[in-house]
Amino acid sequence: MRRSASPPDAIARVSFRILEVAERGKPGRSRRTPPARSANETLGLLDDPIFHQDVVTFLSHLDSSRERSLTLSQAQRDAEADRFFGRSVLSFKEKWDVWPPKSADVLDATGARQKAAAILTGRWGMIPVFPFTTNADIAAAVTRIRKAIGRKHQDAQNASRVARGLWLLEQGFPPEDVARAAWGKQWKKLSHKQEEWIMRALRGKGVPYRKAEQAILKRTPHKSAQSMIRTARNRYNRALDIGRRETDSPVNSDPVSRAITRLLRDVFCEPHVFPSSLVSHAKALRTALLGSPAA
Repeated sequence: MRRSASPPDAIARVSFRILEVAERGKPGRSRRTPPARSANETLGLLDDPIFHQDVVTFLSHLDSSRERSLTLSQAQRDAEADRFFGRSVLSFKEKWDVWPPKSADVLDATGARQKAAAILTGRWGMIPVFPFTTNADIAAAVTRIRKAIGRKHQDAQNASRVARGLWLLEQGFPPEDVARAAWGKQWKKLSHKQEEWIMRALRGKGVPYRKAEQAILKRTPHKSAQSMIRTARNRYNRALDIGRRETDSPVNSDPVSRAITRLLRDVFCEPHVFPSSLVSHAKALRTALLGSPAA
C-alpha cells in the first residue's frame, strides 16, 4: 500500500526496450511472434504459484531500480535501465517465454490492491451505525459520500482486467485474441451481404465511397478489438494519473474515513513517521467518531 515516487518515465523506458526487442525479433523468427501458448494459456500462468512469485520478485526489483533512479542523472538513469533490462527483464523472458508484467494490477484478481489505493486516496467512506442511527441517517450519509468520491467507469474499476489485456498485447497477441481472453469479447466477421448492405445504407446517406469503405473496415474484429482496447487503456491511464495526484491530496469524503485514511497513510506510506503524528491522527479519528472531547 505504499506510494511509489518513481520518475514518470521509468516504466516507459522498460516498455520501450521490450517493444524494441520484440519488434526486432530473434534470428530465424518473425517479428512480434506471440508465445507458443495461446492468450488464454498465457493468462493461466498467473495461476501458477511459481510464476506468480517470480512476477512479485520482478516487480520488487523494478521498484528498487526506480527508487535508485531518483538520485541519478538522465544518462545514469538510462544506464540503470539498460542494466535492469539485461539482468531482470530478459532473464524473466528466457525462463517463461513471456515479457514480465510491469504492474501489480495484473495479479490483483480480487481487487484488493484497488481497494487499498482507494483508501489511500480518500475515495471511500465509512458510516458509523449506532443503535440510535436511523435508515434516513444512513441514506443521507451514503448520498453525501457518493457525491464526494464520485464514480468510475467499469474499465477504471476493473484495473486488473485492463492490465492483463495490455500485458497480453505486449506479448504480440492480436487485439481480437486479447479482447476474447481478457474481456470475453468476440466479434464475428461481417459477411459479404452485410458489407453490401452497410455500403448501400451509407451511400444512400450521401457518404463518399472511400469513407463508407473505411467505415466497414472499422467493423472488422481486428479494428473493433483494437478500438475497445485503446479506449480501455486511455481510461486506465487517466485513473492512474488521478490516483497519483490524490495520493498526495486525498479526497475528503467524510470525517471518519478521512481520519482513518490519514492514520493508514502514516503506517503504510511514511515508514519514518514520528509517533506524535500517529497519536495526533488517532485522536482525530476518536473526535470523528465521538465528537470533540469538550462536547
